Amino acid sequence: MNVVLFLGLAWAQEVEPPTIRAVTVFPDRASVTRVVGVTLAPGLNEVKFVDLPPSADERSLQAEGLAAGARILGLDVRSRELVEDRRARVAEIETRIETLRDELTVARDRDAAATTELTFLQKVGAEAAKQLSAELLFADGTPKDAESMAALLRARIPEVQATGREARIAARDLEVSIAALERELATVRGAAQWSRKDVTVLVEATAEAAGEVTLTYVVPGAAWTPAYDARAEVGEAATIALTLNALIVQTTGEDWADAALSLSTARPSGGVQPPELAPFWLESSYSYAYPGSYDGAEDDMMSMDSDSRGDREEAAPPPPPPPMAVATATITERAVATTFEVAGAATVLGDGTRRKVRVTDVTVTGSFVHVVVPRLEPAAYLVAEAKWENEWPLLAGDVSTFLDGAFTGIGHLDTTGKGGELALGFGRDDALAVDVEIVTDRLAEKGSKGIATREWTYRVTSGRDTPVNVEVRDRVPQTRDAKFKVEALGDEPDEVGPEGAVTWHRPLAADGEAAIAFGYEIRYPRKHPPGVLP
Repeated sequence: MNVVLFLGLAWAQEVEPPTIRAVTVFPDRASVTRVVGVTLAPGLNEVKFVDLPPSADERSLQAEGLAAGARILGLDVRSRELVEDRRARVAEIETRIETLRDELTVARDRDAAATTELTFLQKVGAEAAKQLSAELLFADGTPKDAESMAALLRARIPEVQATGREARIAARDLEVSIAALERELATVRGAAQWSRKDVTVLVEATAEAAGEVTLTYVVPGAAWTPAYDARAEVGEAATIALTLNALIVQTTGEDWADAALSLSTARPSGGVQPPELAPFWLESSYSYAYPGSYDGAEDDMMSMDSDSRGDREEAAPPPPPPPMAVATATITERAVATTFEVAGAATVLGDGTRRKVRVTDVTVTGSFVHVVVPRLEPAAYLVAEAKWENEWPLLAGDVSTFLDGAFTGIGHLDTTGKGGELALGFGRDDALAVDVEIVTDRLAEKGSKGIATREWTYRVTSGRDTPVNVEVRDRVPQTRDAKFKVEALGDEPDEVGPEGAVTWHRPLAADGEAAIAFGYEIRYPRKHPPGVLP
């Protein structure tokens, strides 16, 4: 039977270690479900879940169970300091630091000795050179003595220099190691991971029964972000194979080993109630009353859904030579969030190692267009435009693009709901040439007025053997000042957007060319010119 949790107290008793069955990762935390098999005796039984992360949110604790004739009476939460573990690790690090400091002293002594010897040899060489020079004309054995001294110095000085250099390198490496251990020591002495939470669930049974008890809790220190792969081939239609991947990282202090993994777009920390507006009272000049802050909703995680998950079927791998089948996630669209249940079991380590998980694949059909923004760059960029028709929203994230099997770069996708417009850039297409010709760049005066006229011709030439569509974008200067008058010149744009944005659409035949005339005229008072013109 399914049993329901209500709050209460119980005492602790050791049982077999529970395992992590399922994890739901949110954008800023995770919900973890542990399970333990139990054999219940008639009367009261305590089931203990040990070593929960110290940051586990006690408000989110939720217990359920499966056993005939049993019910959950409550649970108890206790924090436990791992004093002995901490002390042992501190002692180990301190011993290692002391050993390295002794080695550092030896290295520095070797460096100092080498420096002293090198200074002595250099001084001896200088003094010997002076003395041998003075005796060269009077002593018979002077040339031989000079040669011996020179040979000695040539051999010994490099040896001493090498010894000093090796000592300095060793000292530098030891200093780095000691600094790292000192940082680790400071972390260990104050780190929260040296404490744990133990939860004991009190279960009442009417008769002996076997079953299982699950405990679900929310813990911070976990997150997932979407990352996409977009693959397309150049053609008249843009058929895009879009793969949603999840980049998961967690530092909760526990490993999720072979757990059923789900990814949710919900944000439990963001609250569940809409903000409330406070009155805004008008006051006298320079005295303002600002609206009060709204009441943030608490993270009421006690009502969080923790339906047990059944066994998941995994597709059998296809025989070669066909490519391997790809397991994708089951997507559940709820009222306020989307959940991706990843196929199979997954392991995510709790040490901050990033894990990439393939979530799902979709195919999007649209059209290709070459976008040209000649004012910023004389180049054509290939863009696939489509409409997002899936029920679940396309989440914001980076996208790696591949065209005809070749990697073209990394872009970004914004959050897009059903029916939203999708634009995927696939990089610069060098098969199209863009030329910018300045036709007019003139300043004139007429009475008290000034007139600035600027005109261009944009030419796009295709080197492709199939027709393409070209979209040329520019902007007309805008003004909020009534003394400036702006008039657009040239070809009539096909689209006029906000803040002066203008767009022309041109079909371009194979090896064809399109020319667009664009410009503007600005009239202004001679005493008040508009400044630098774009």
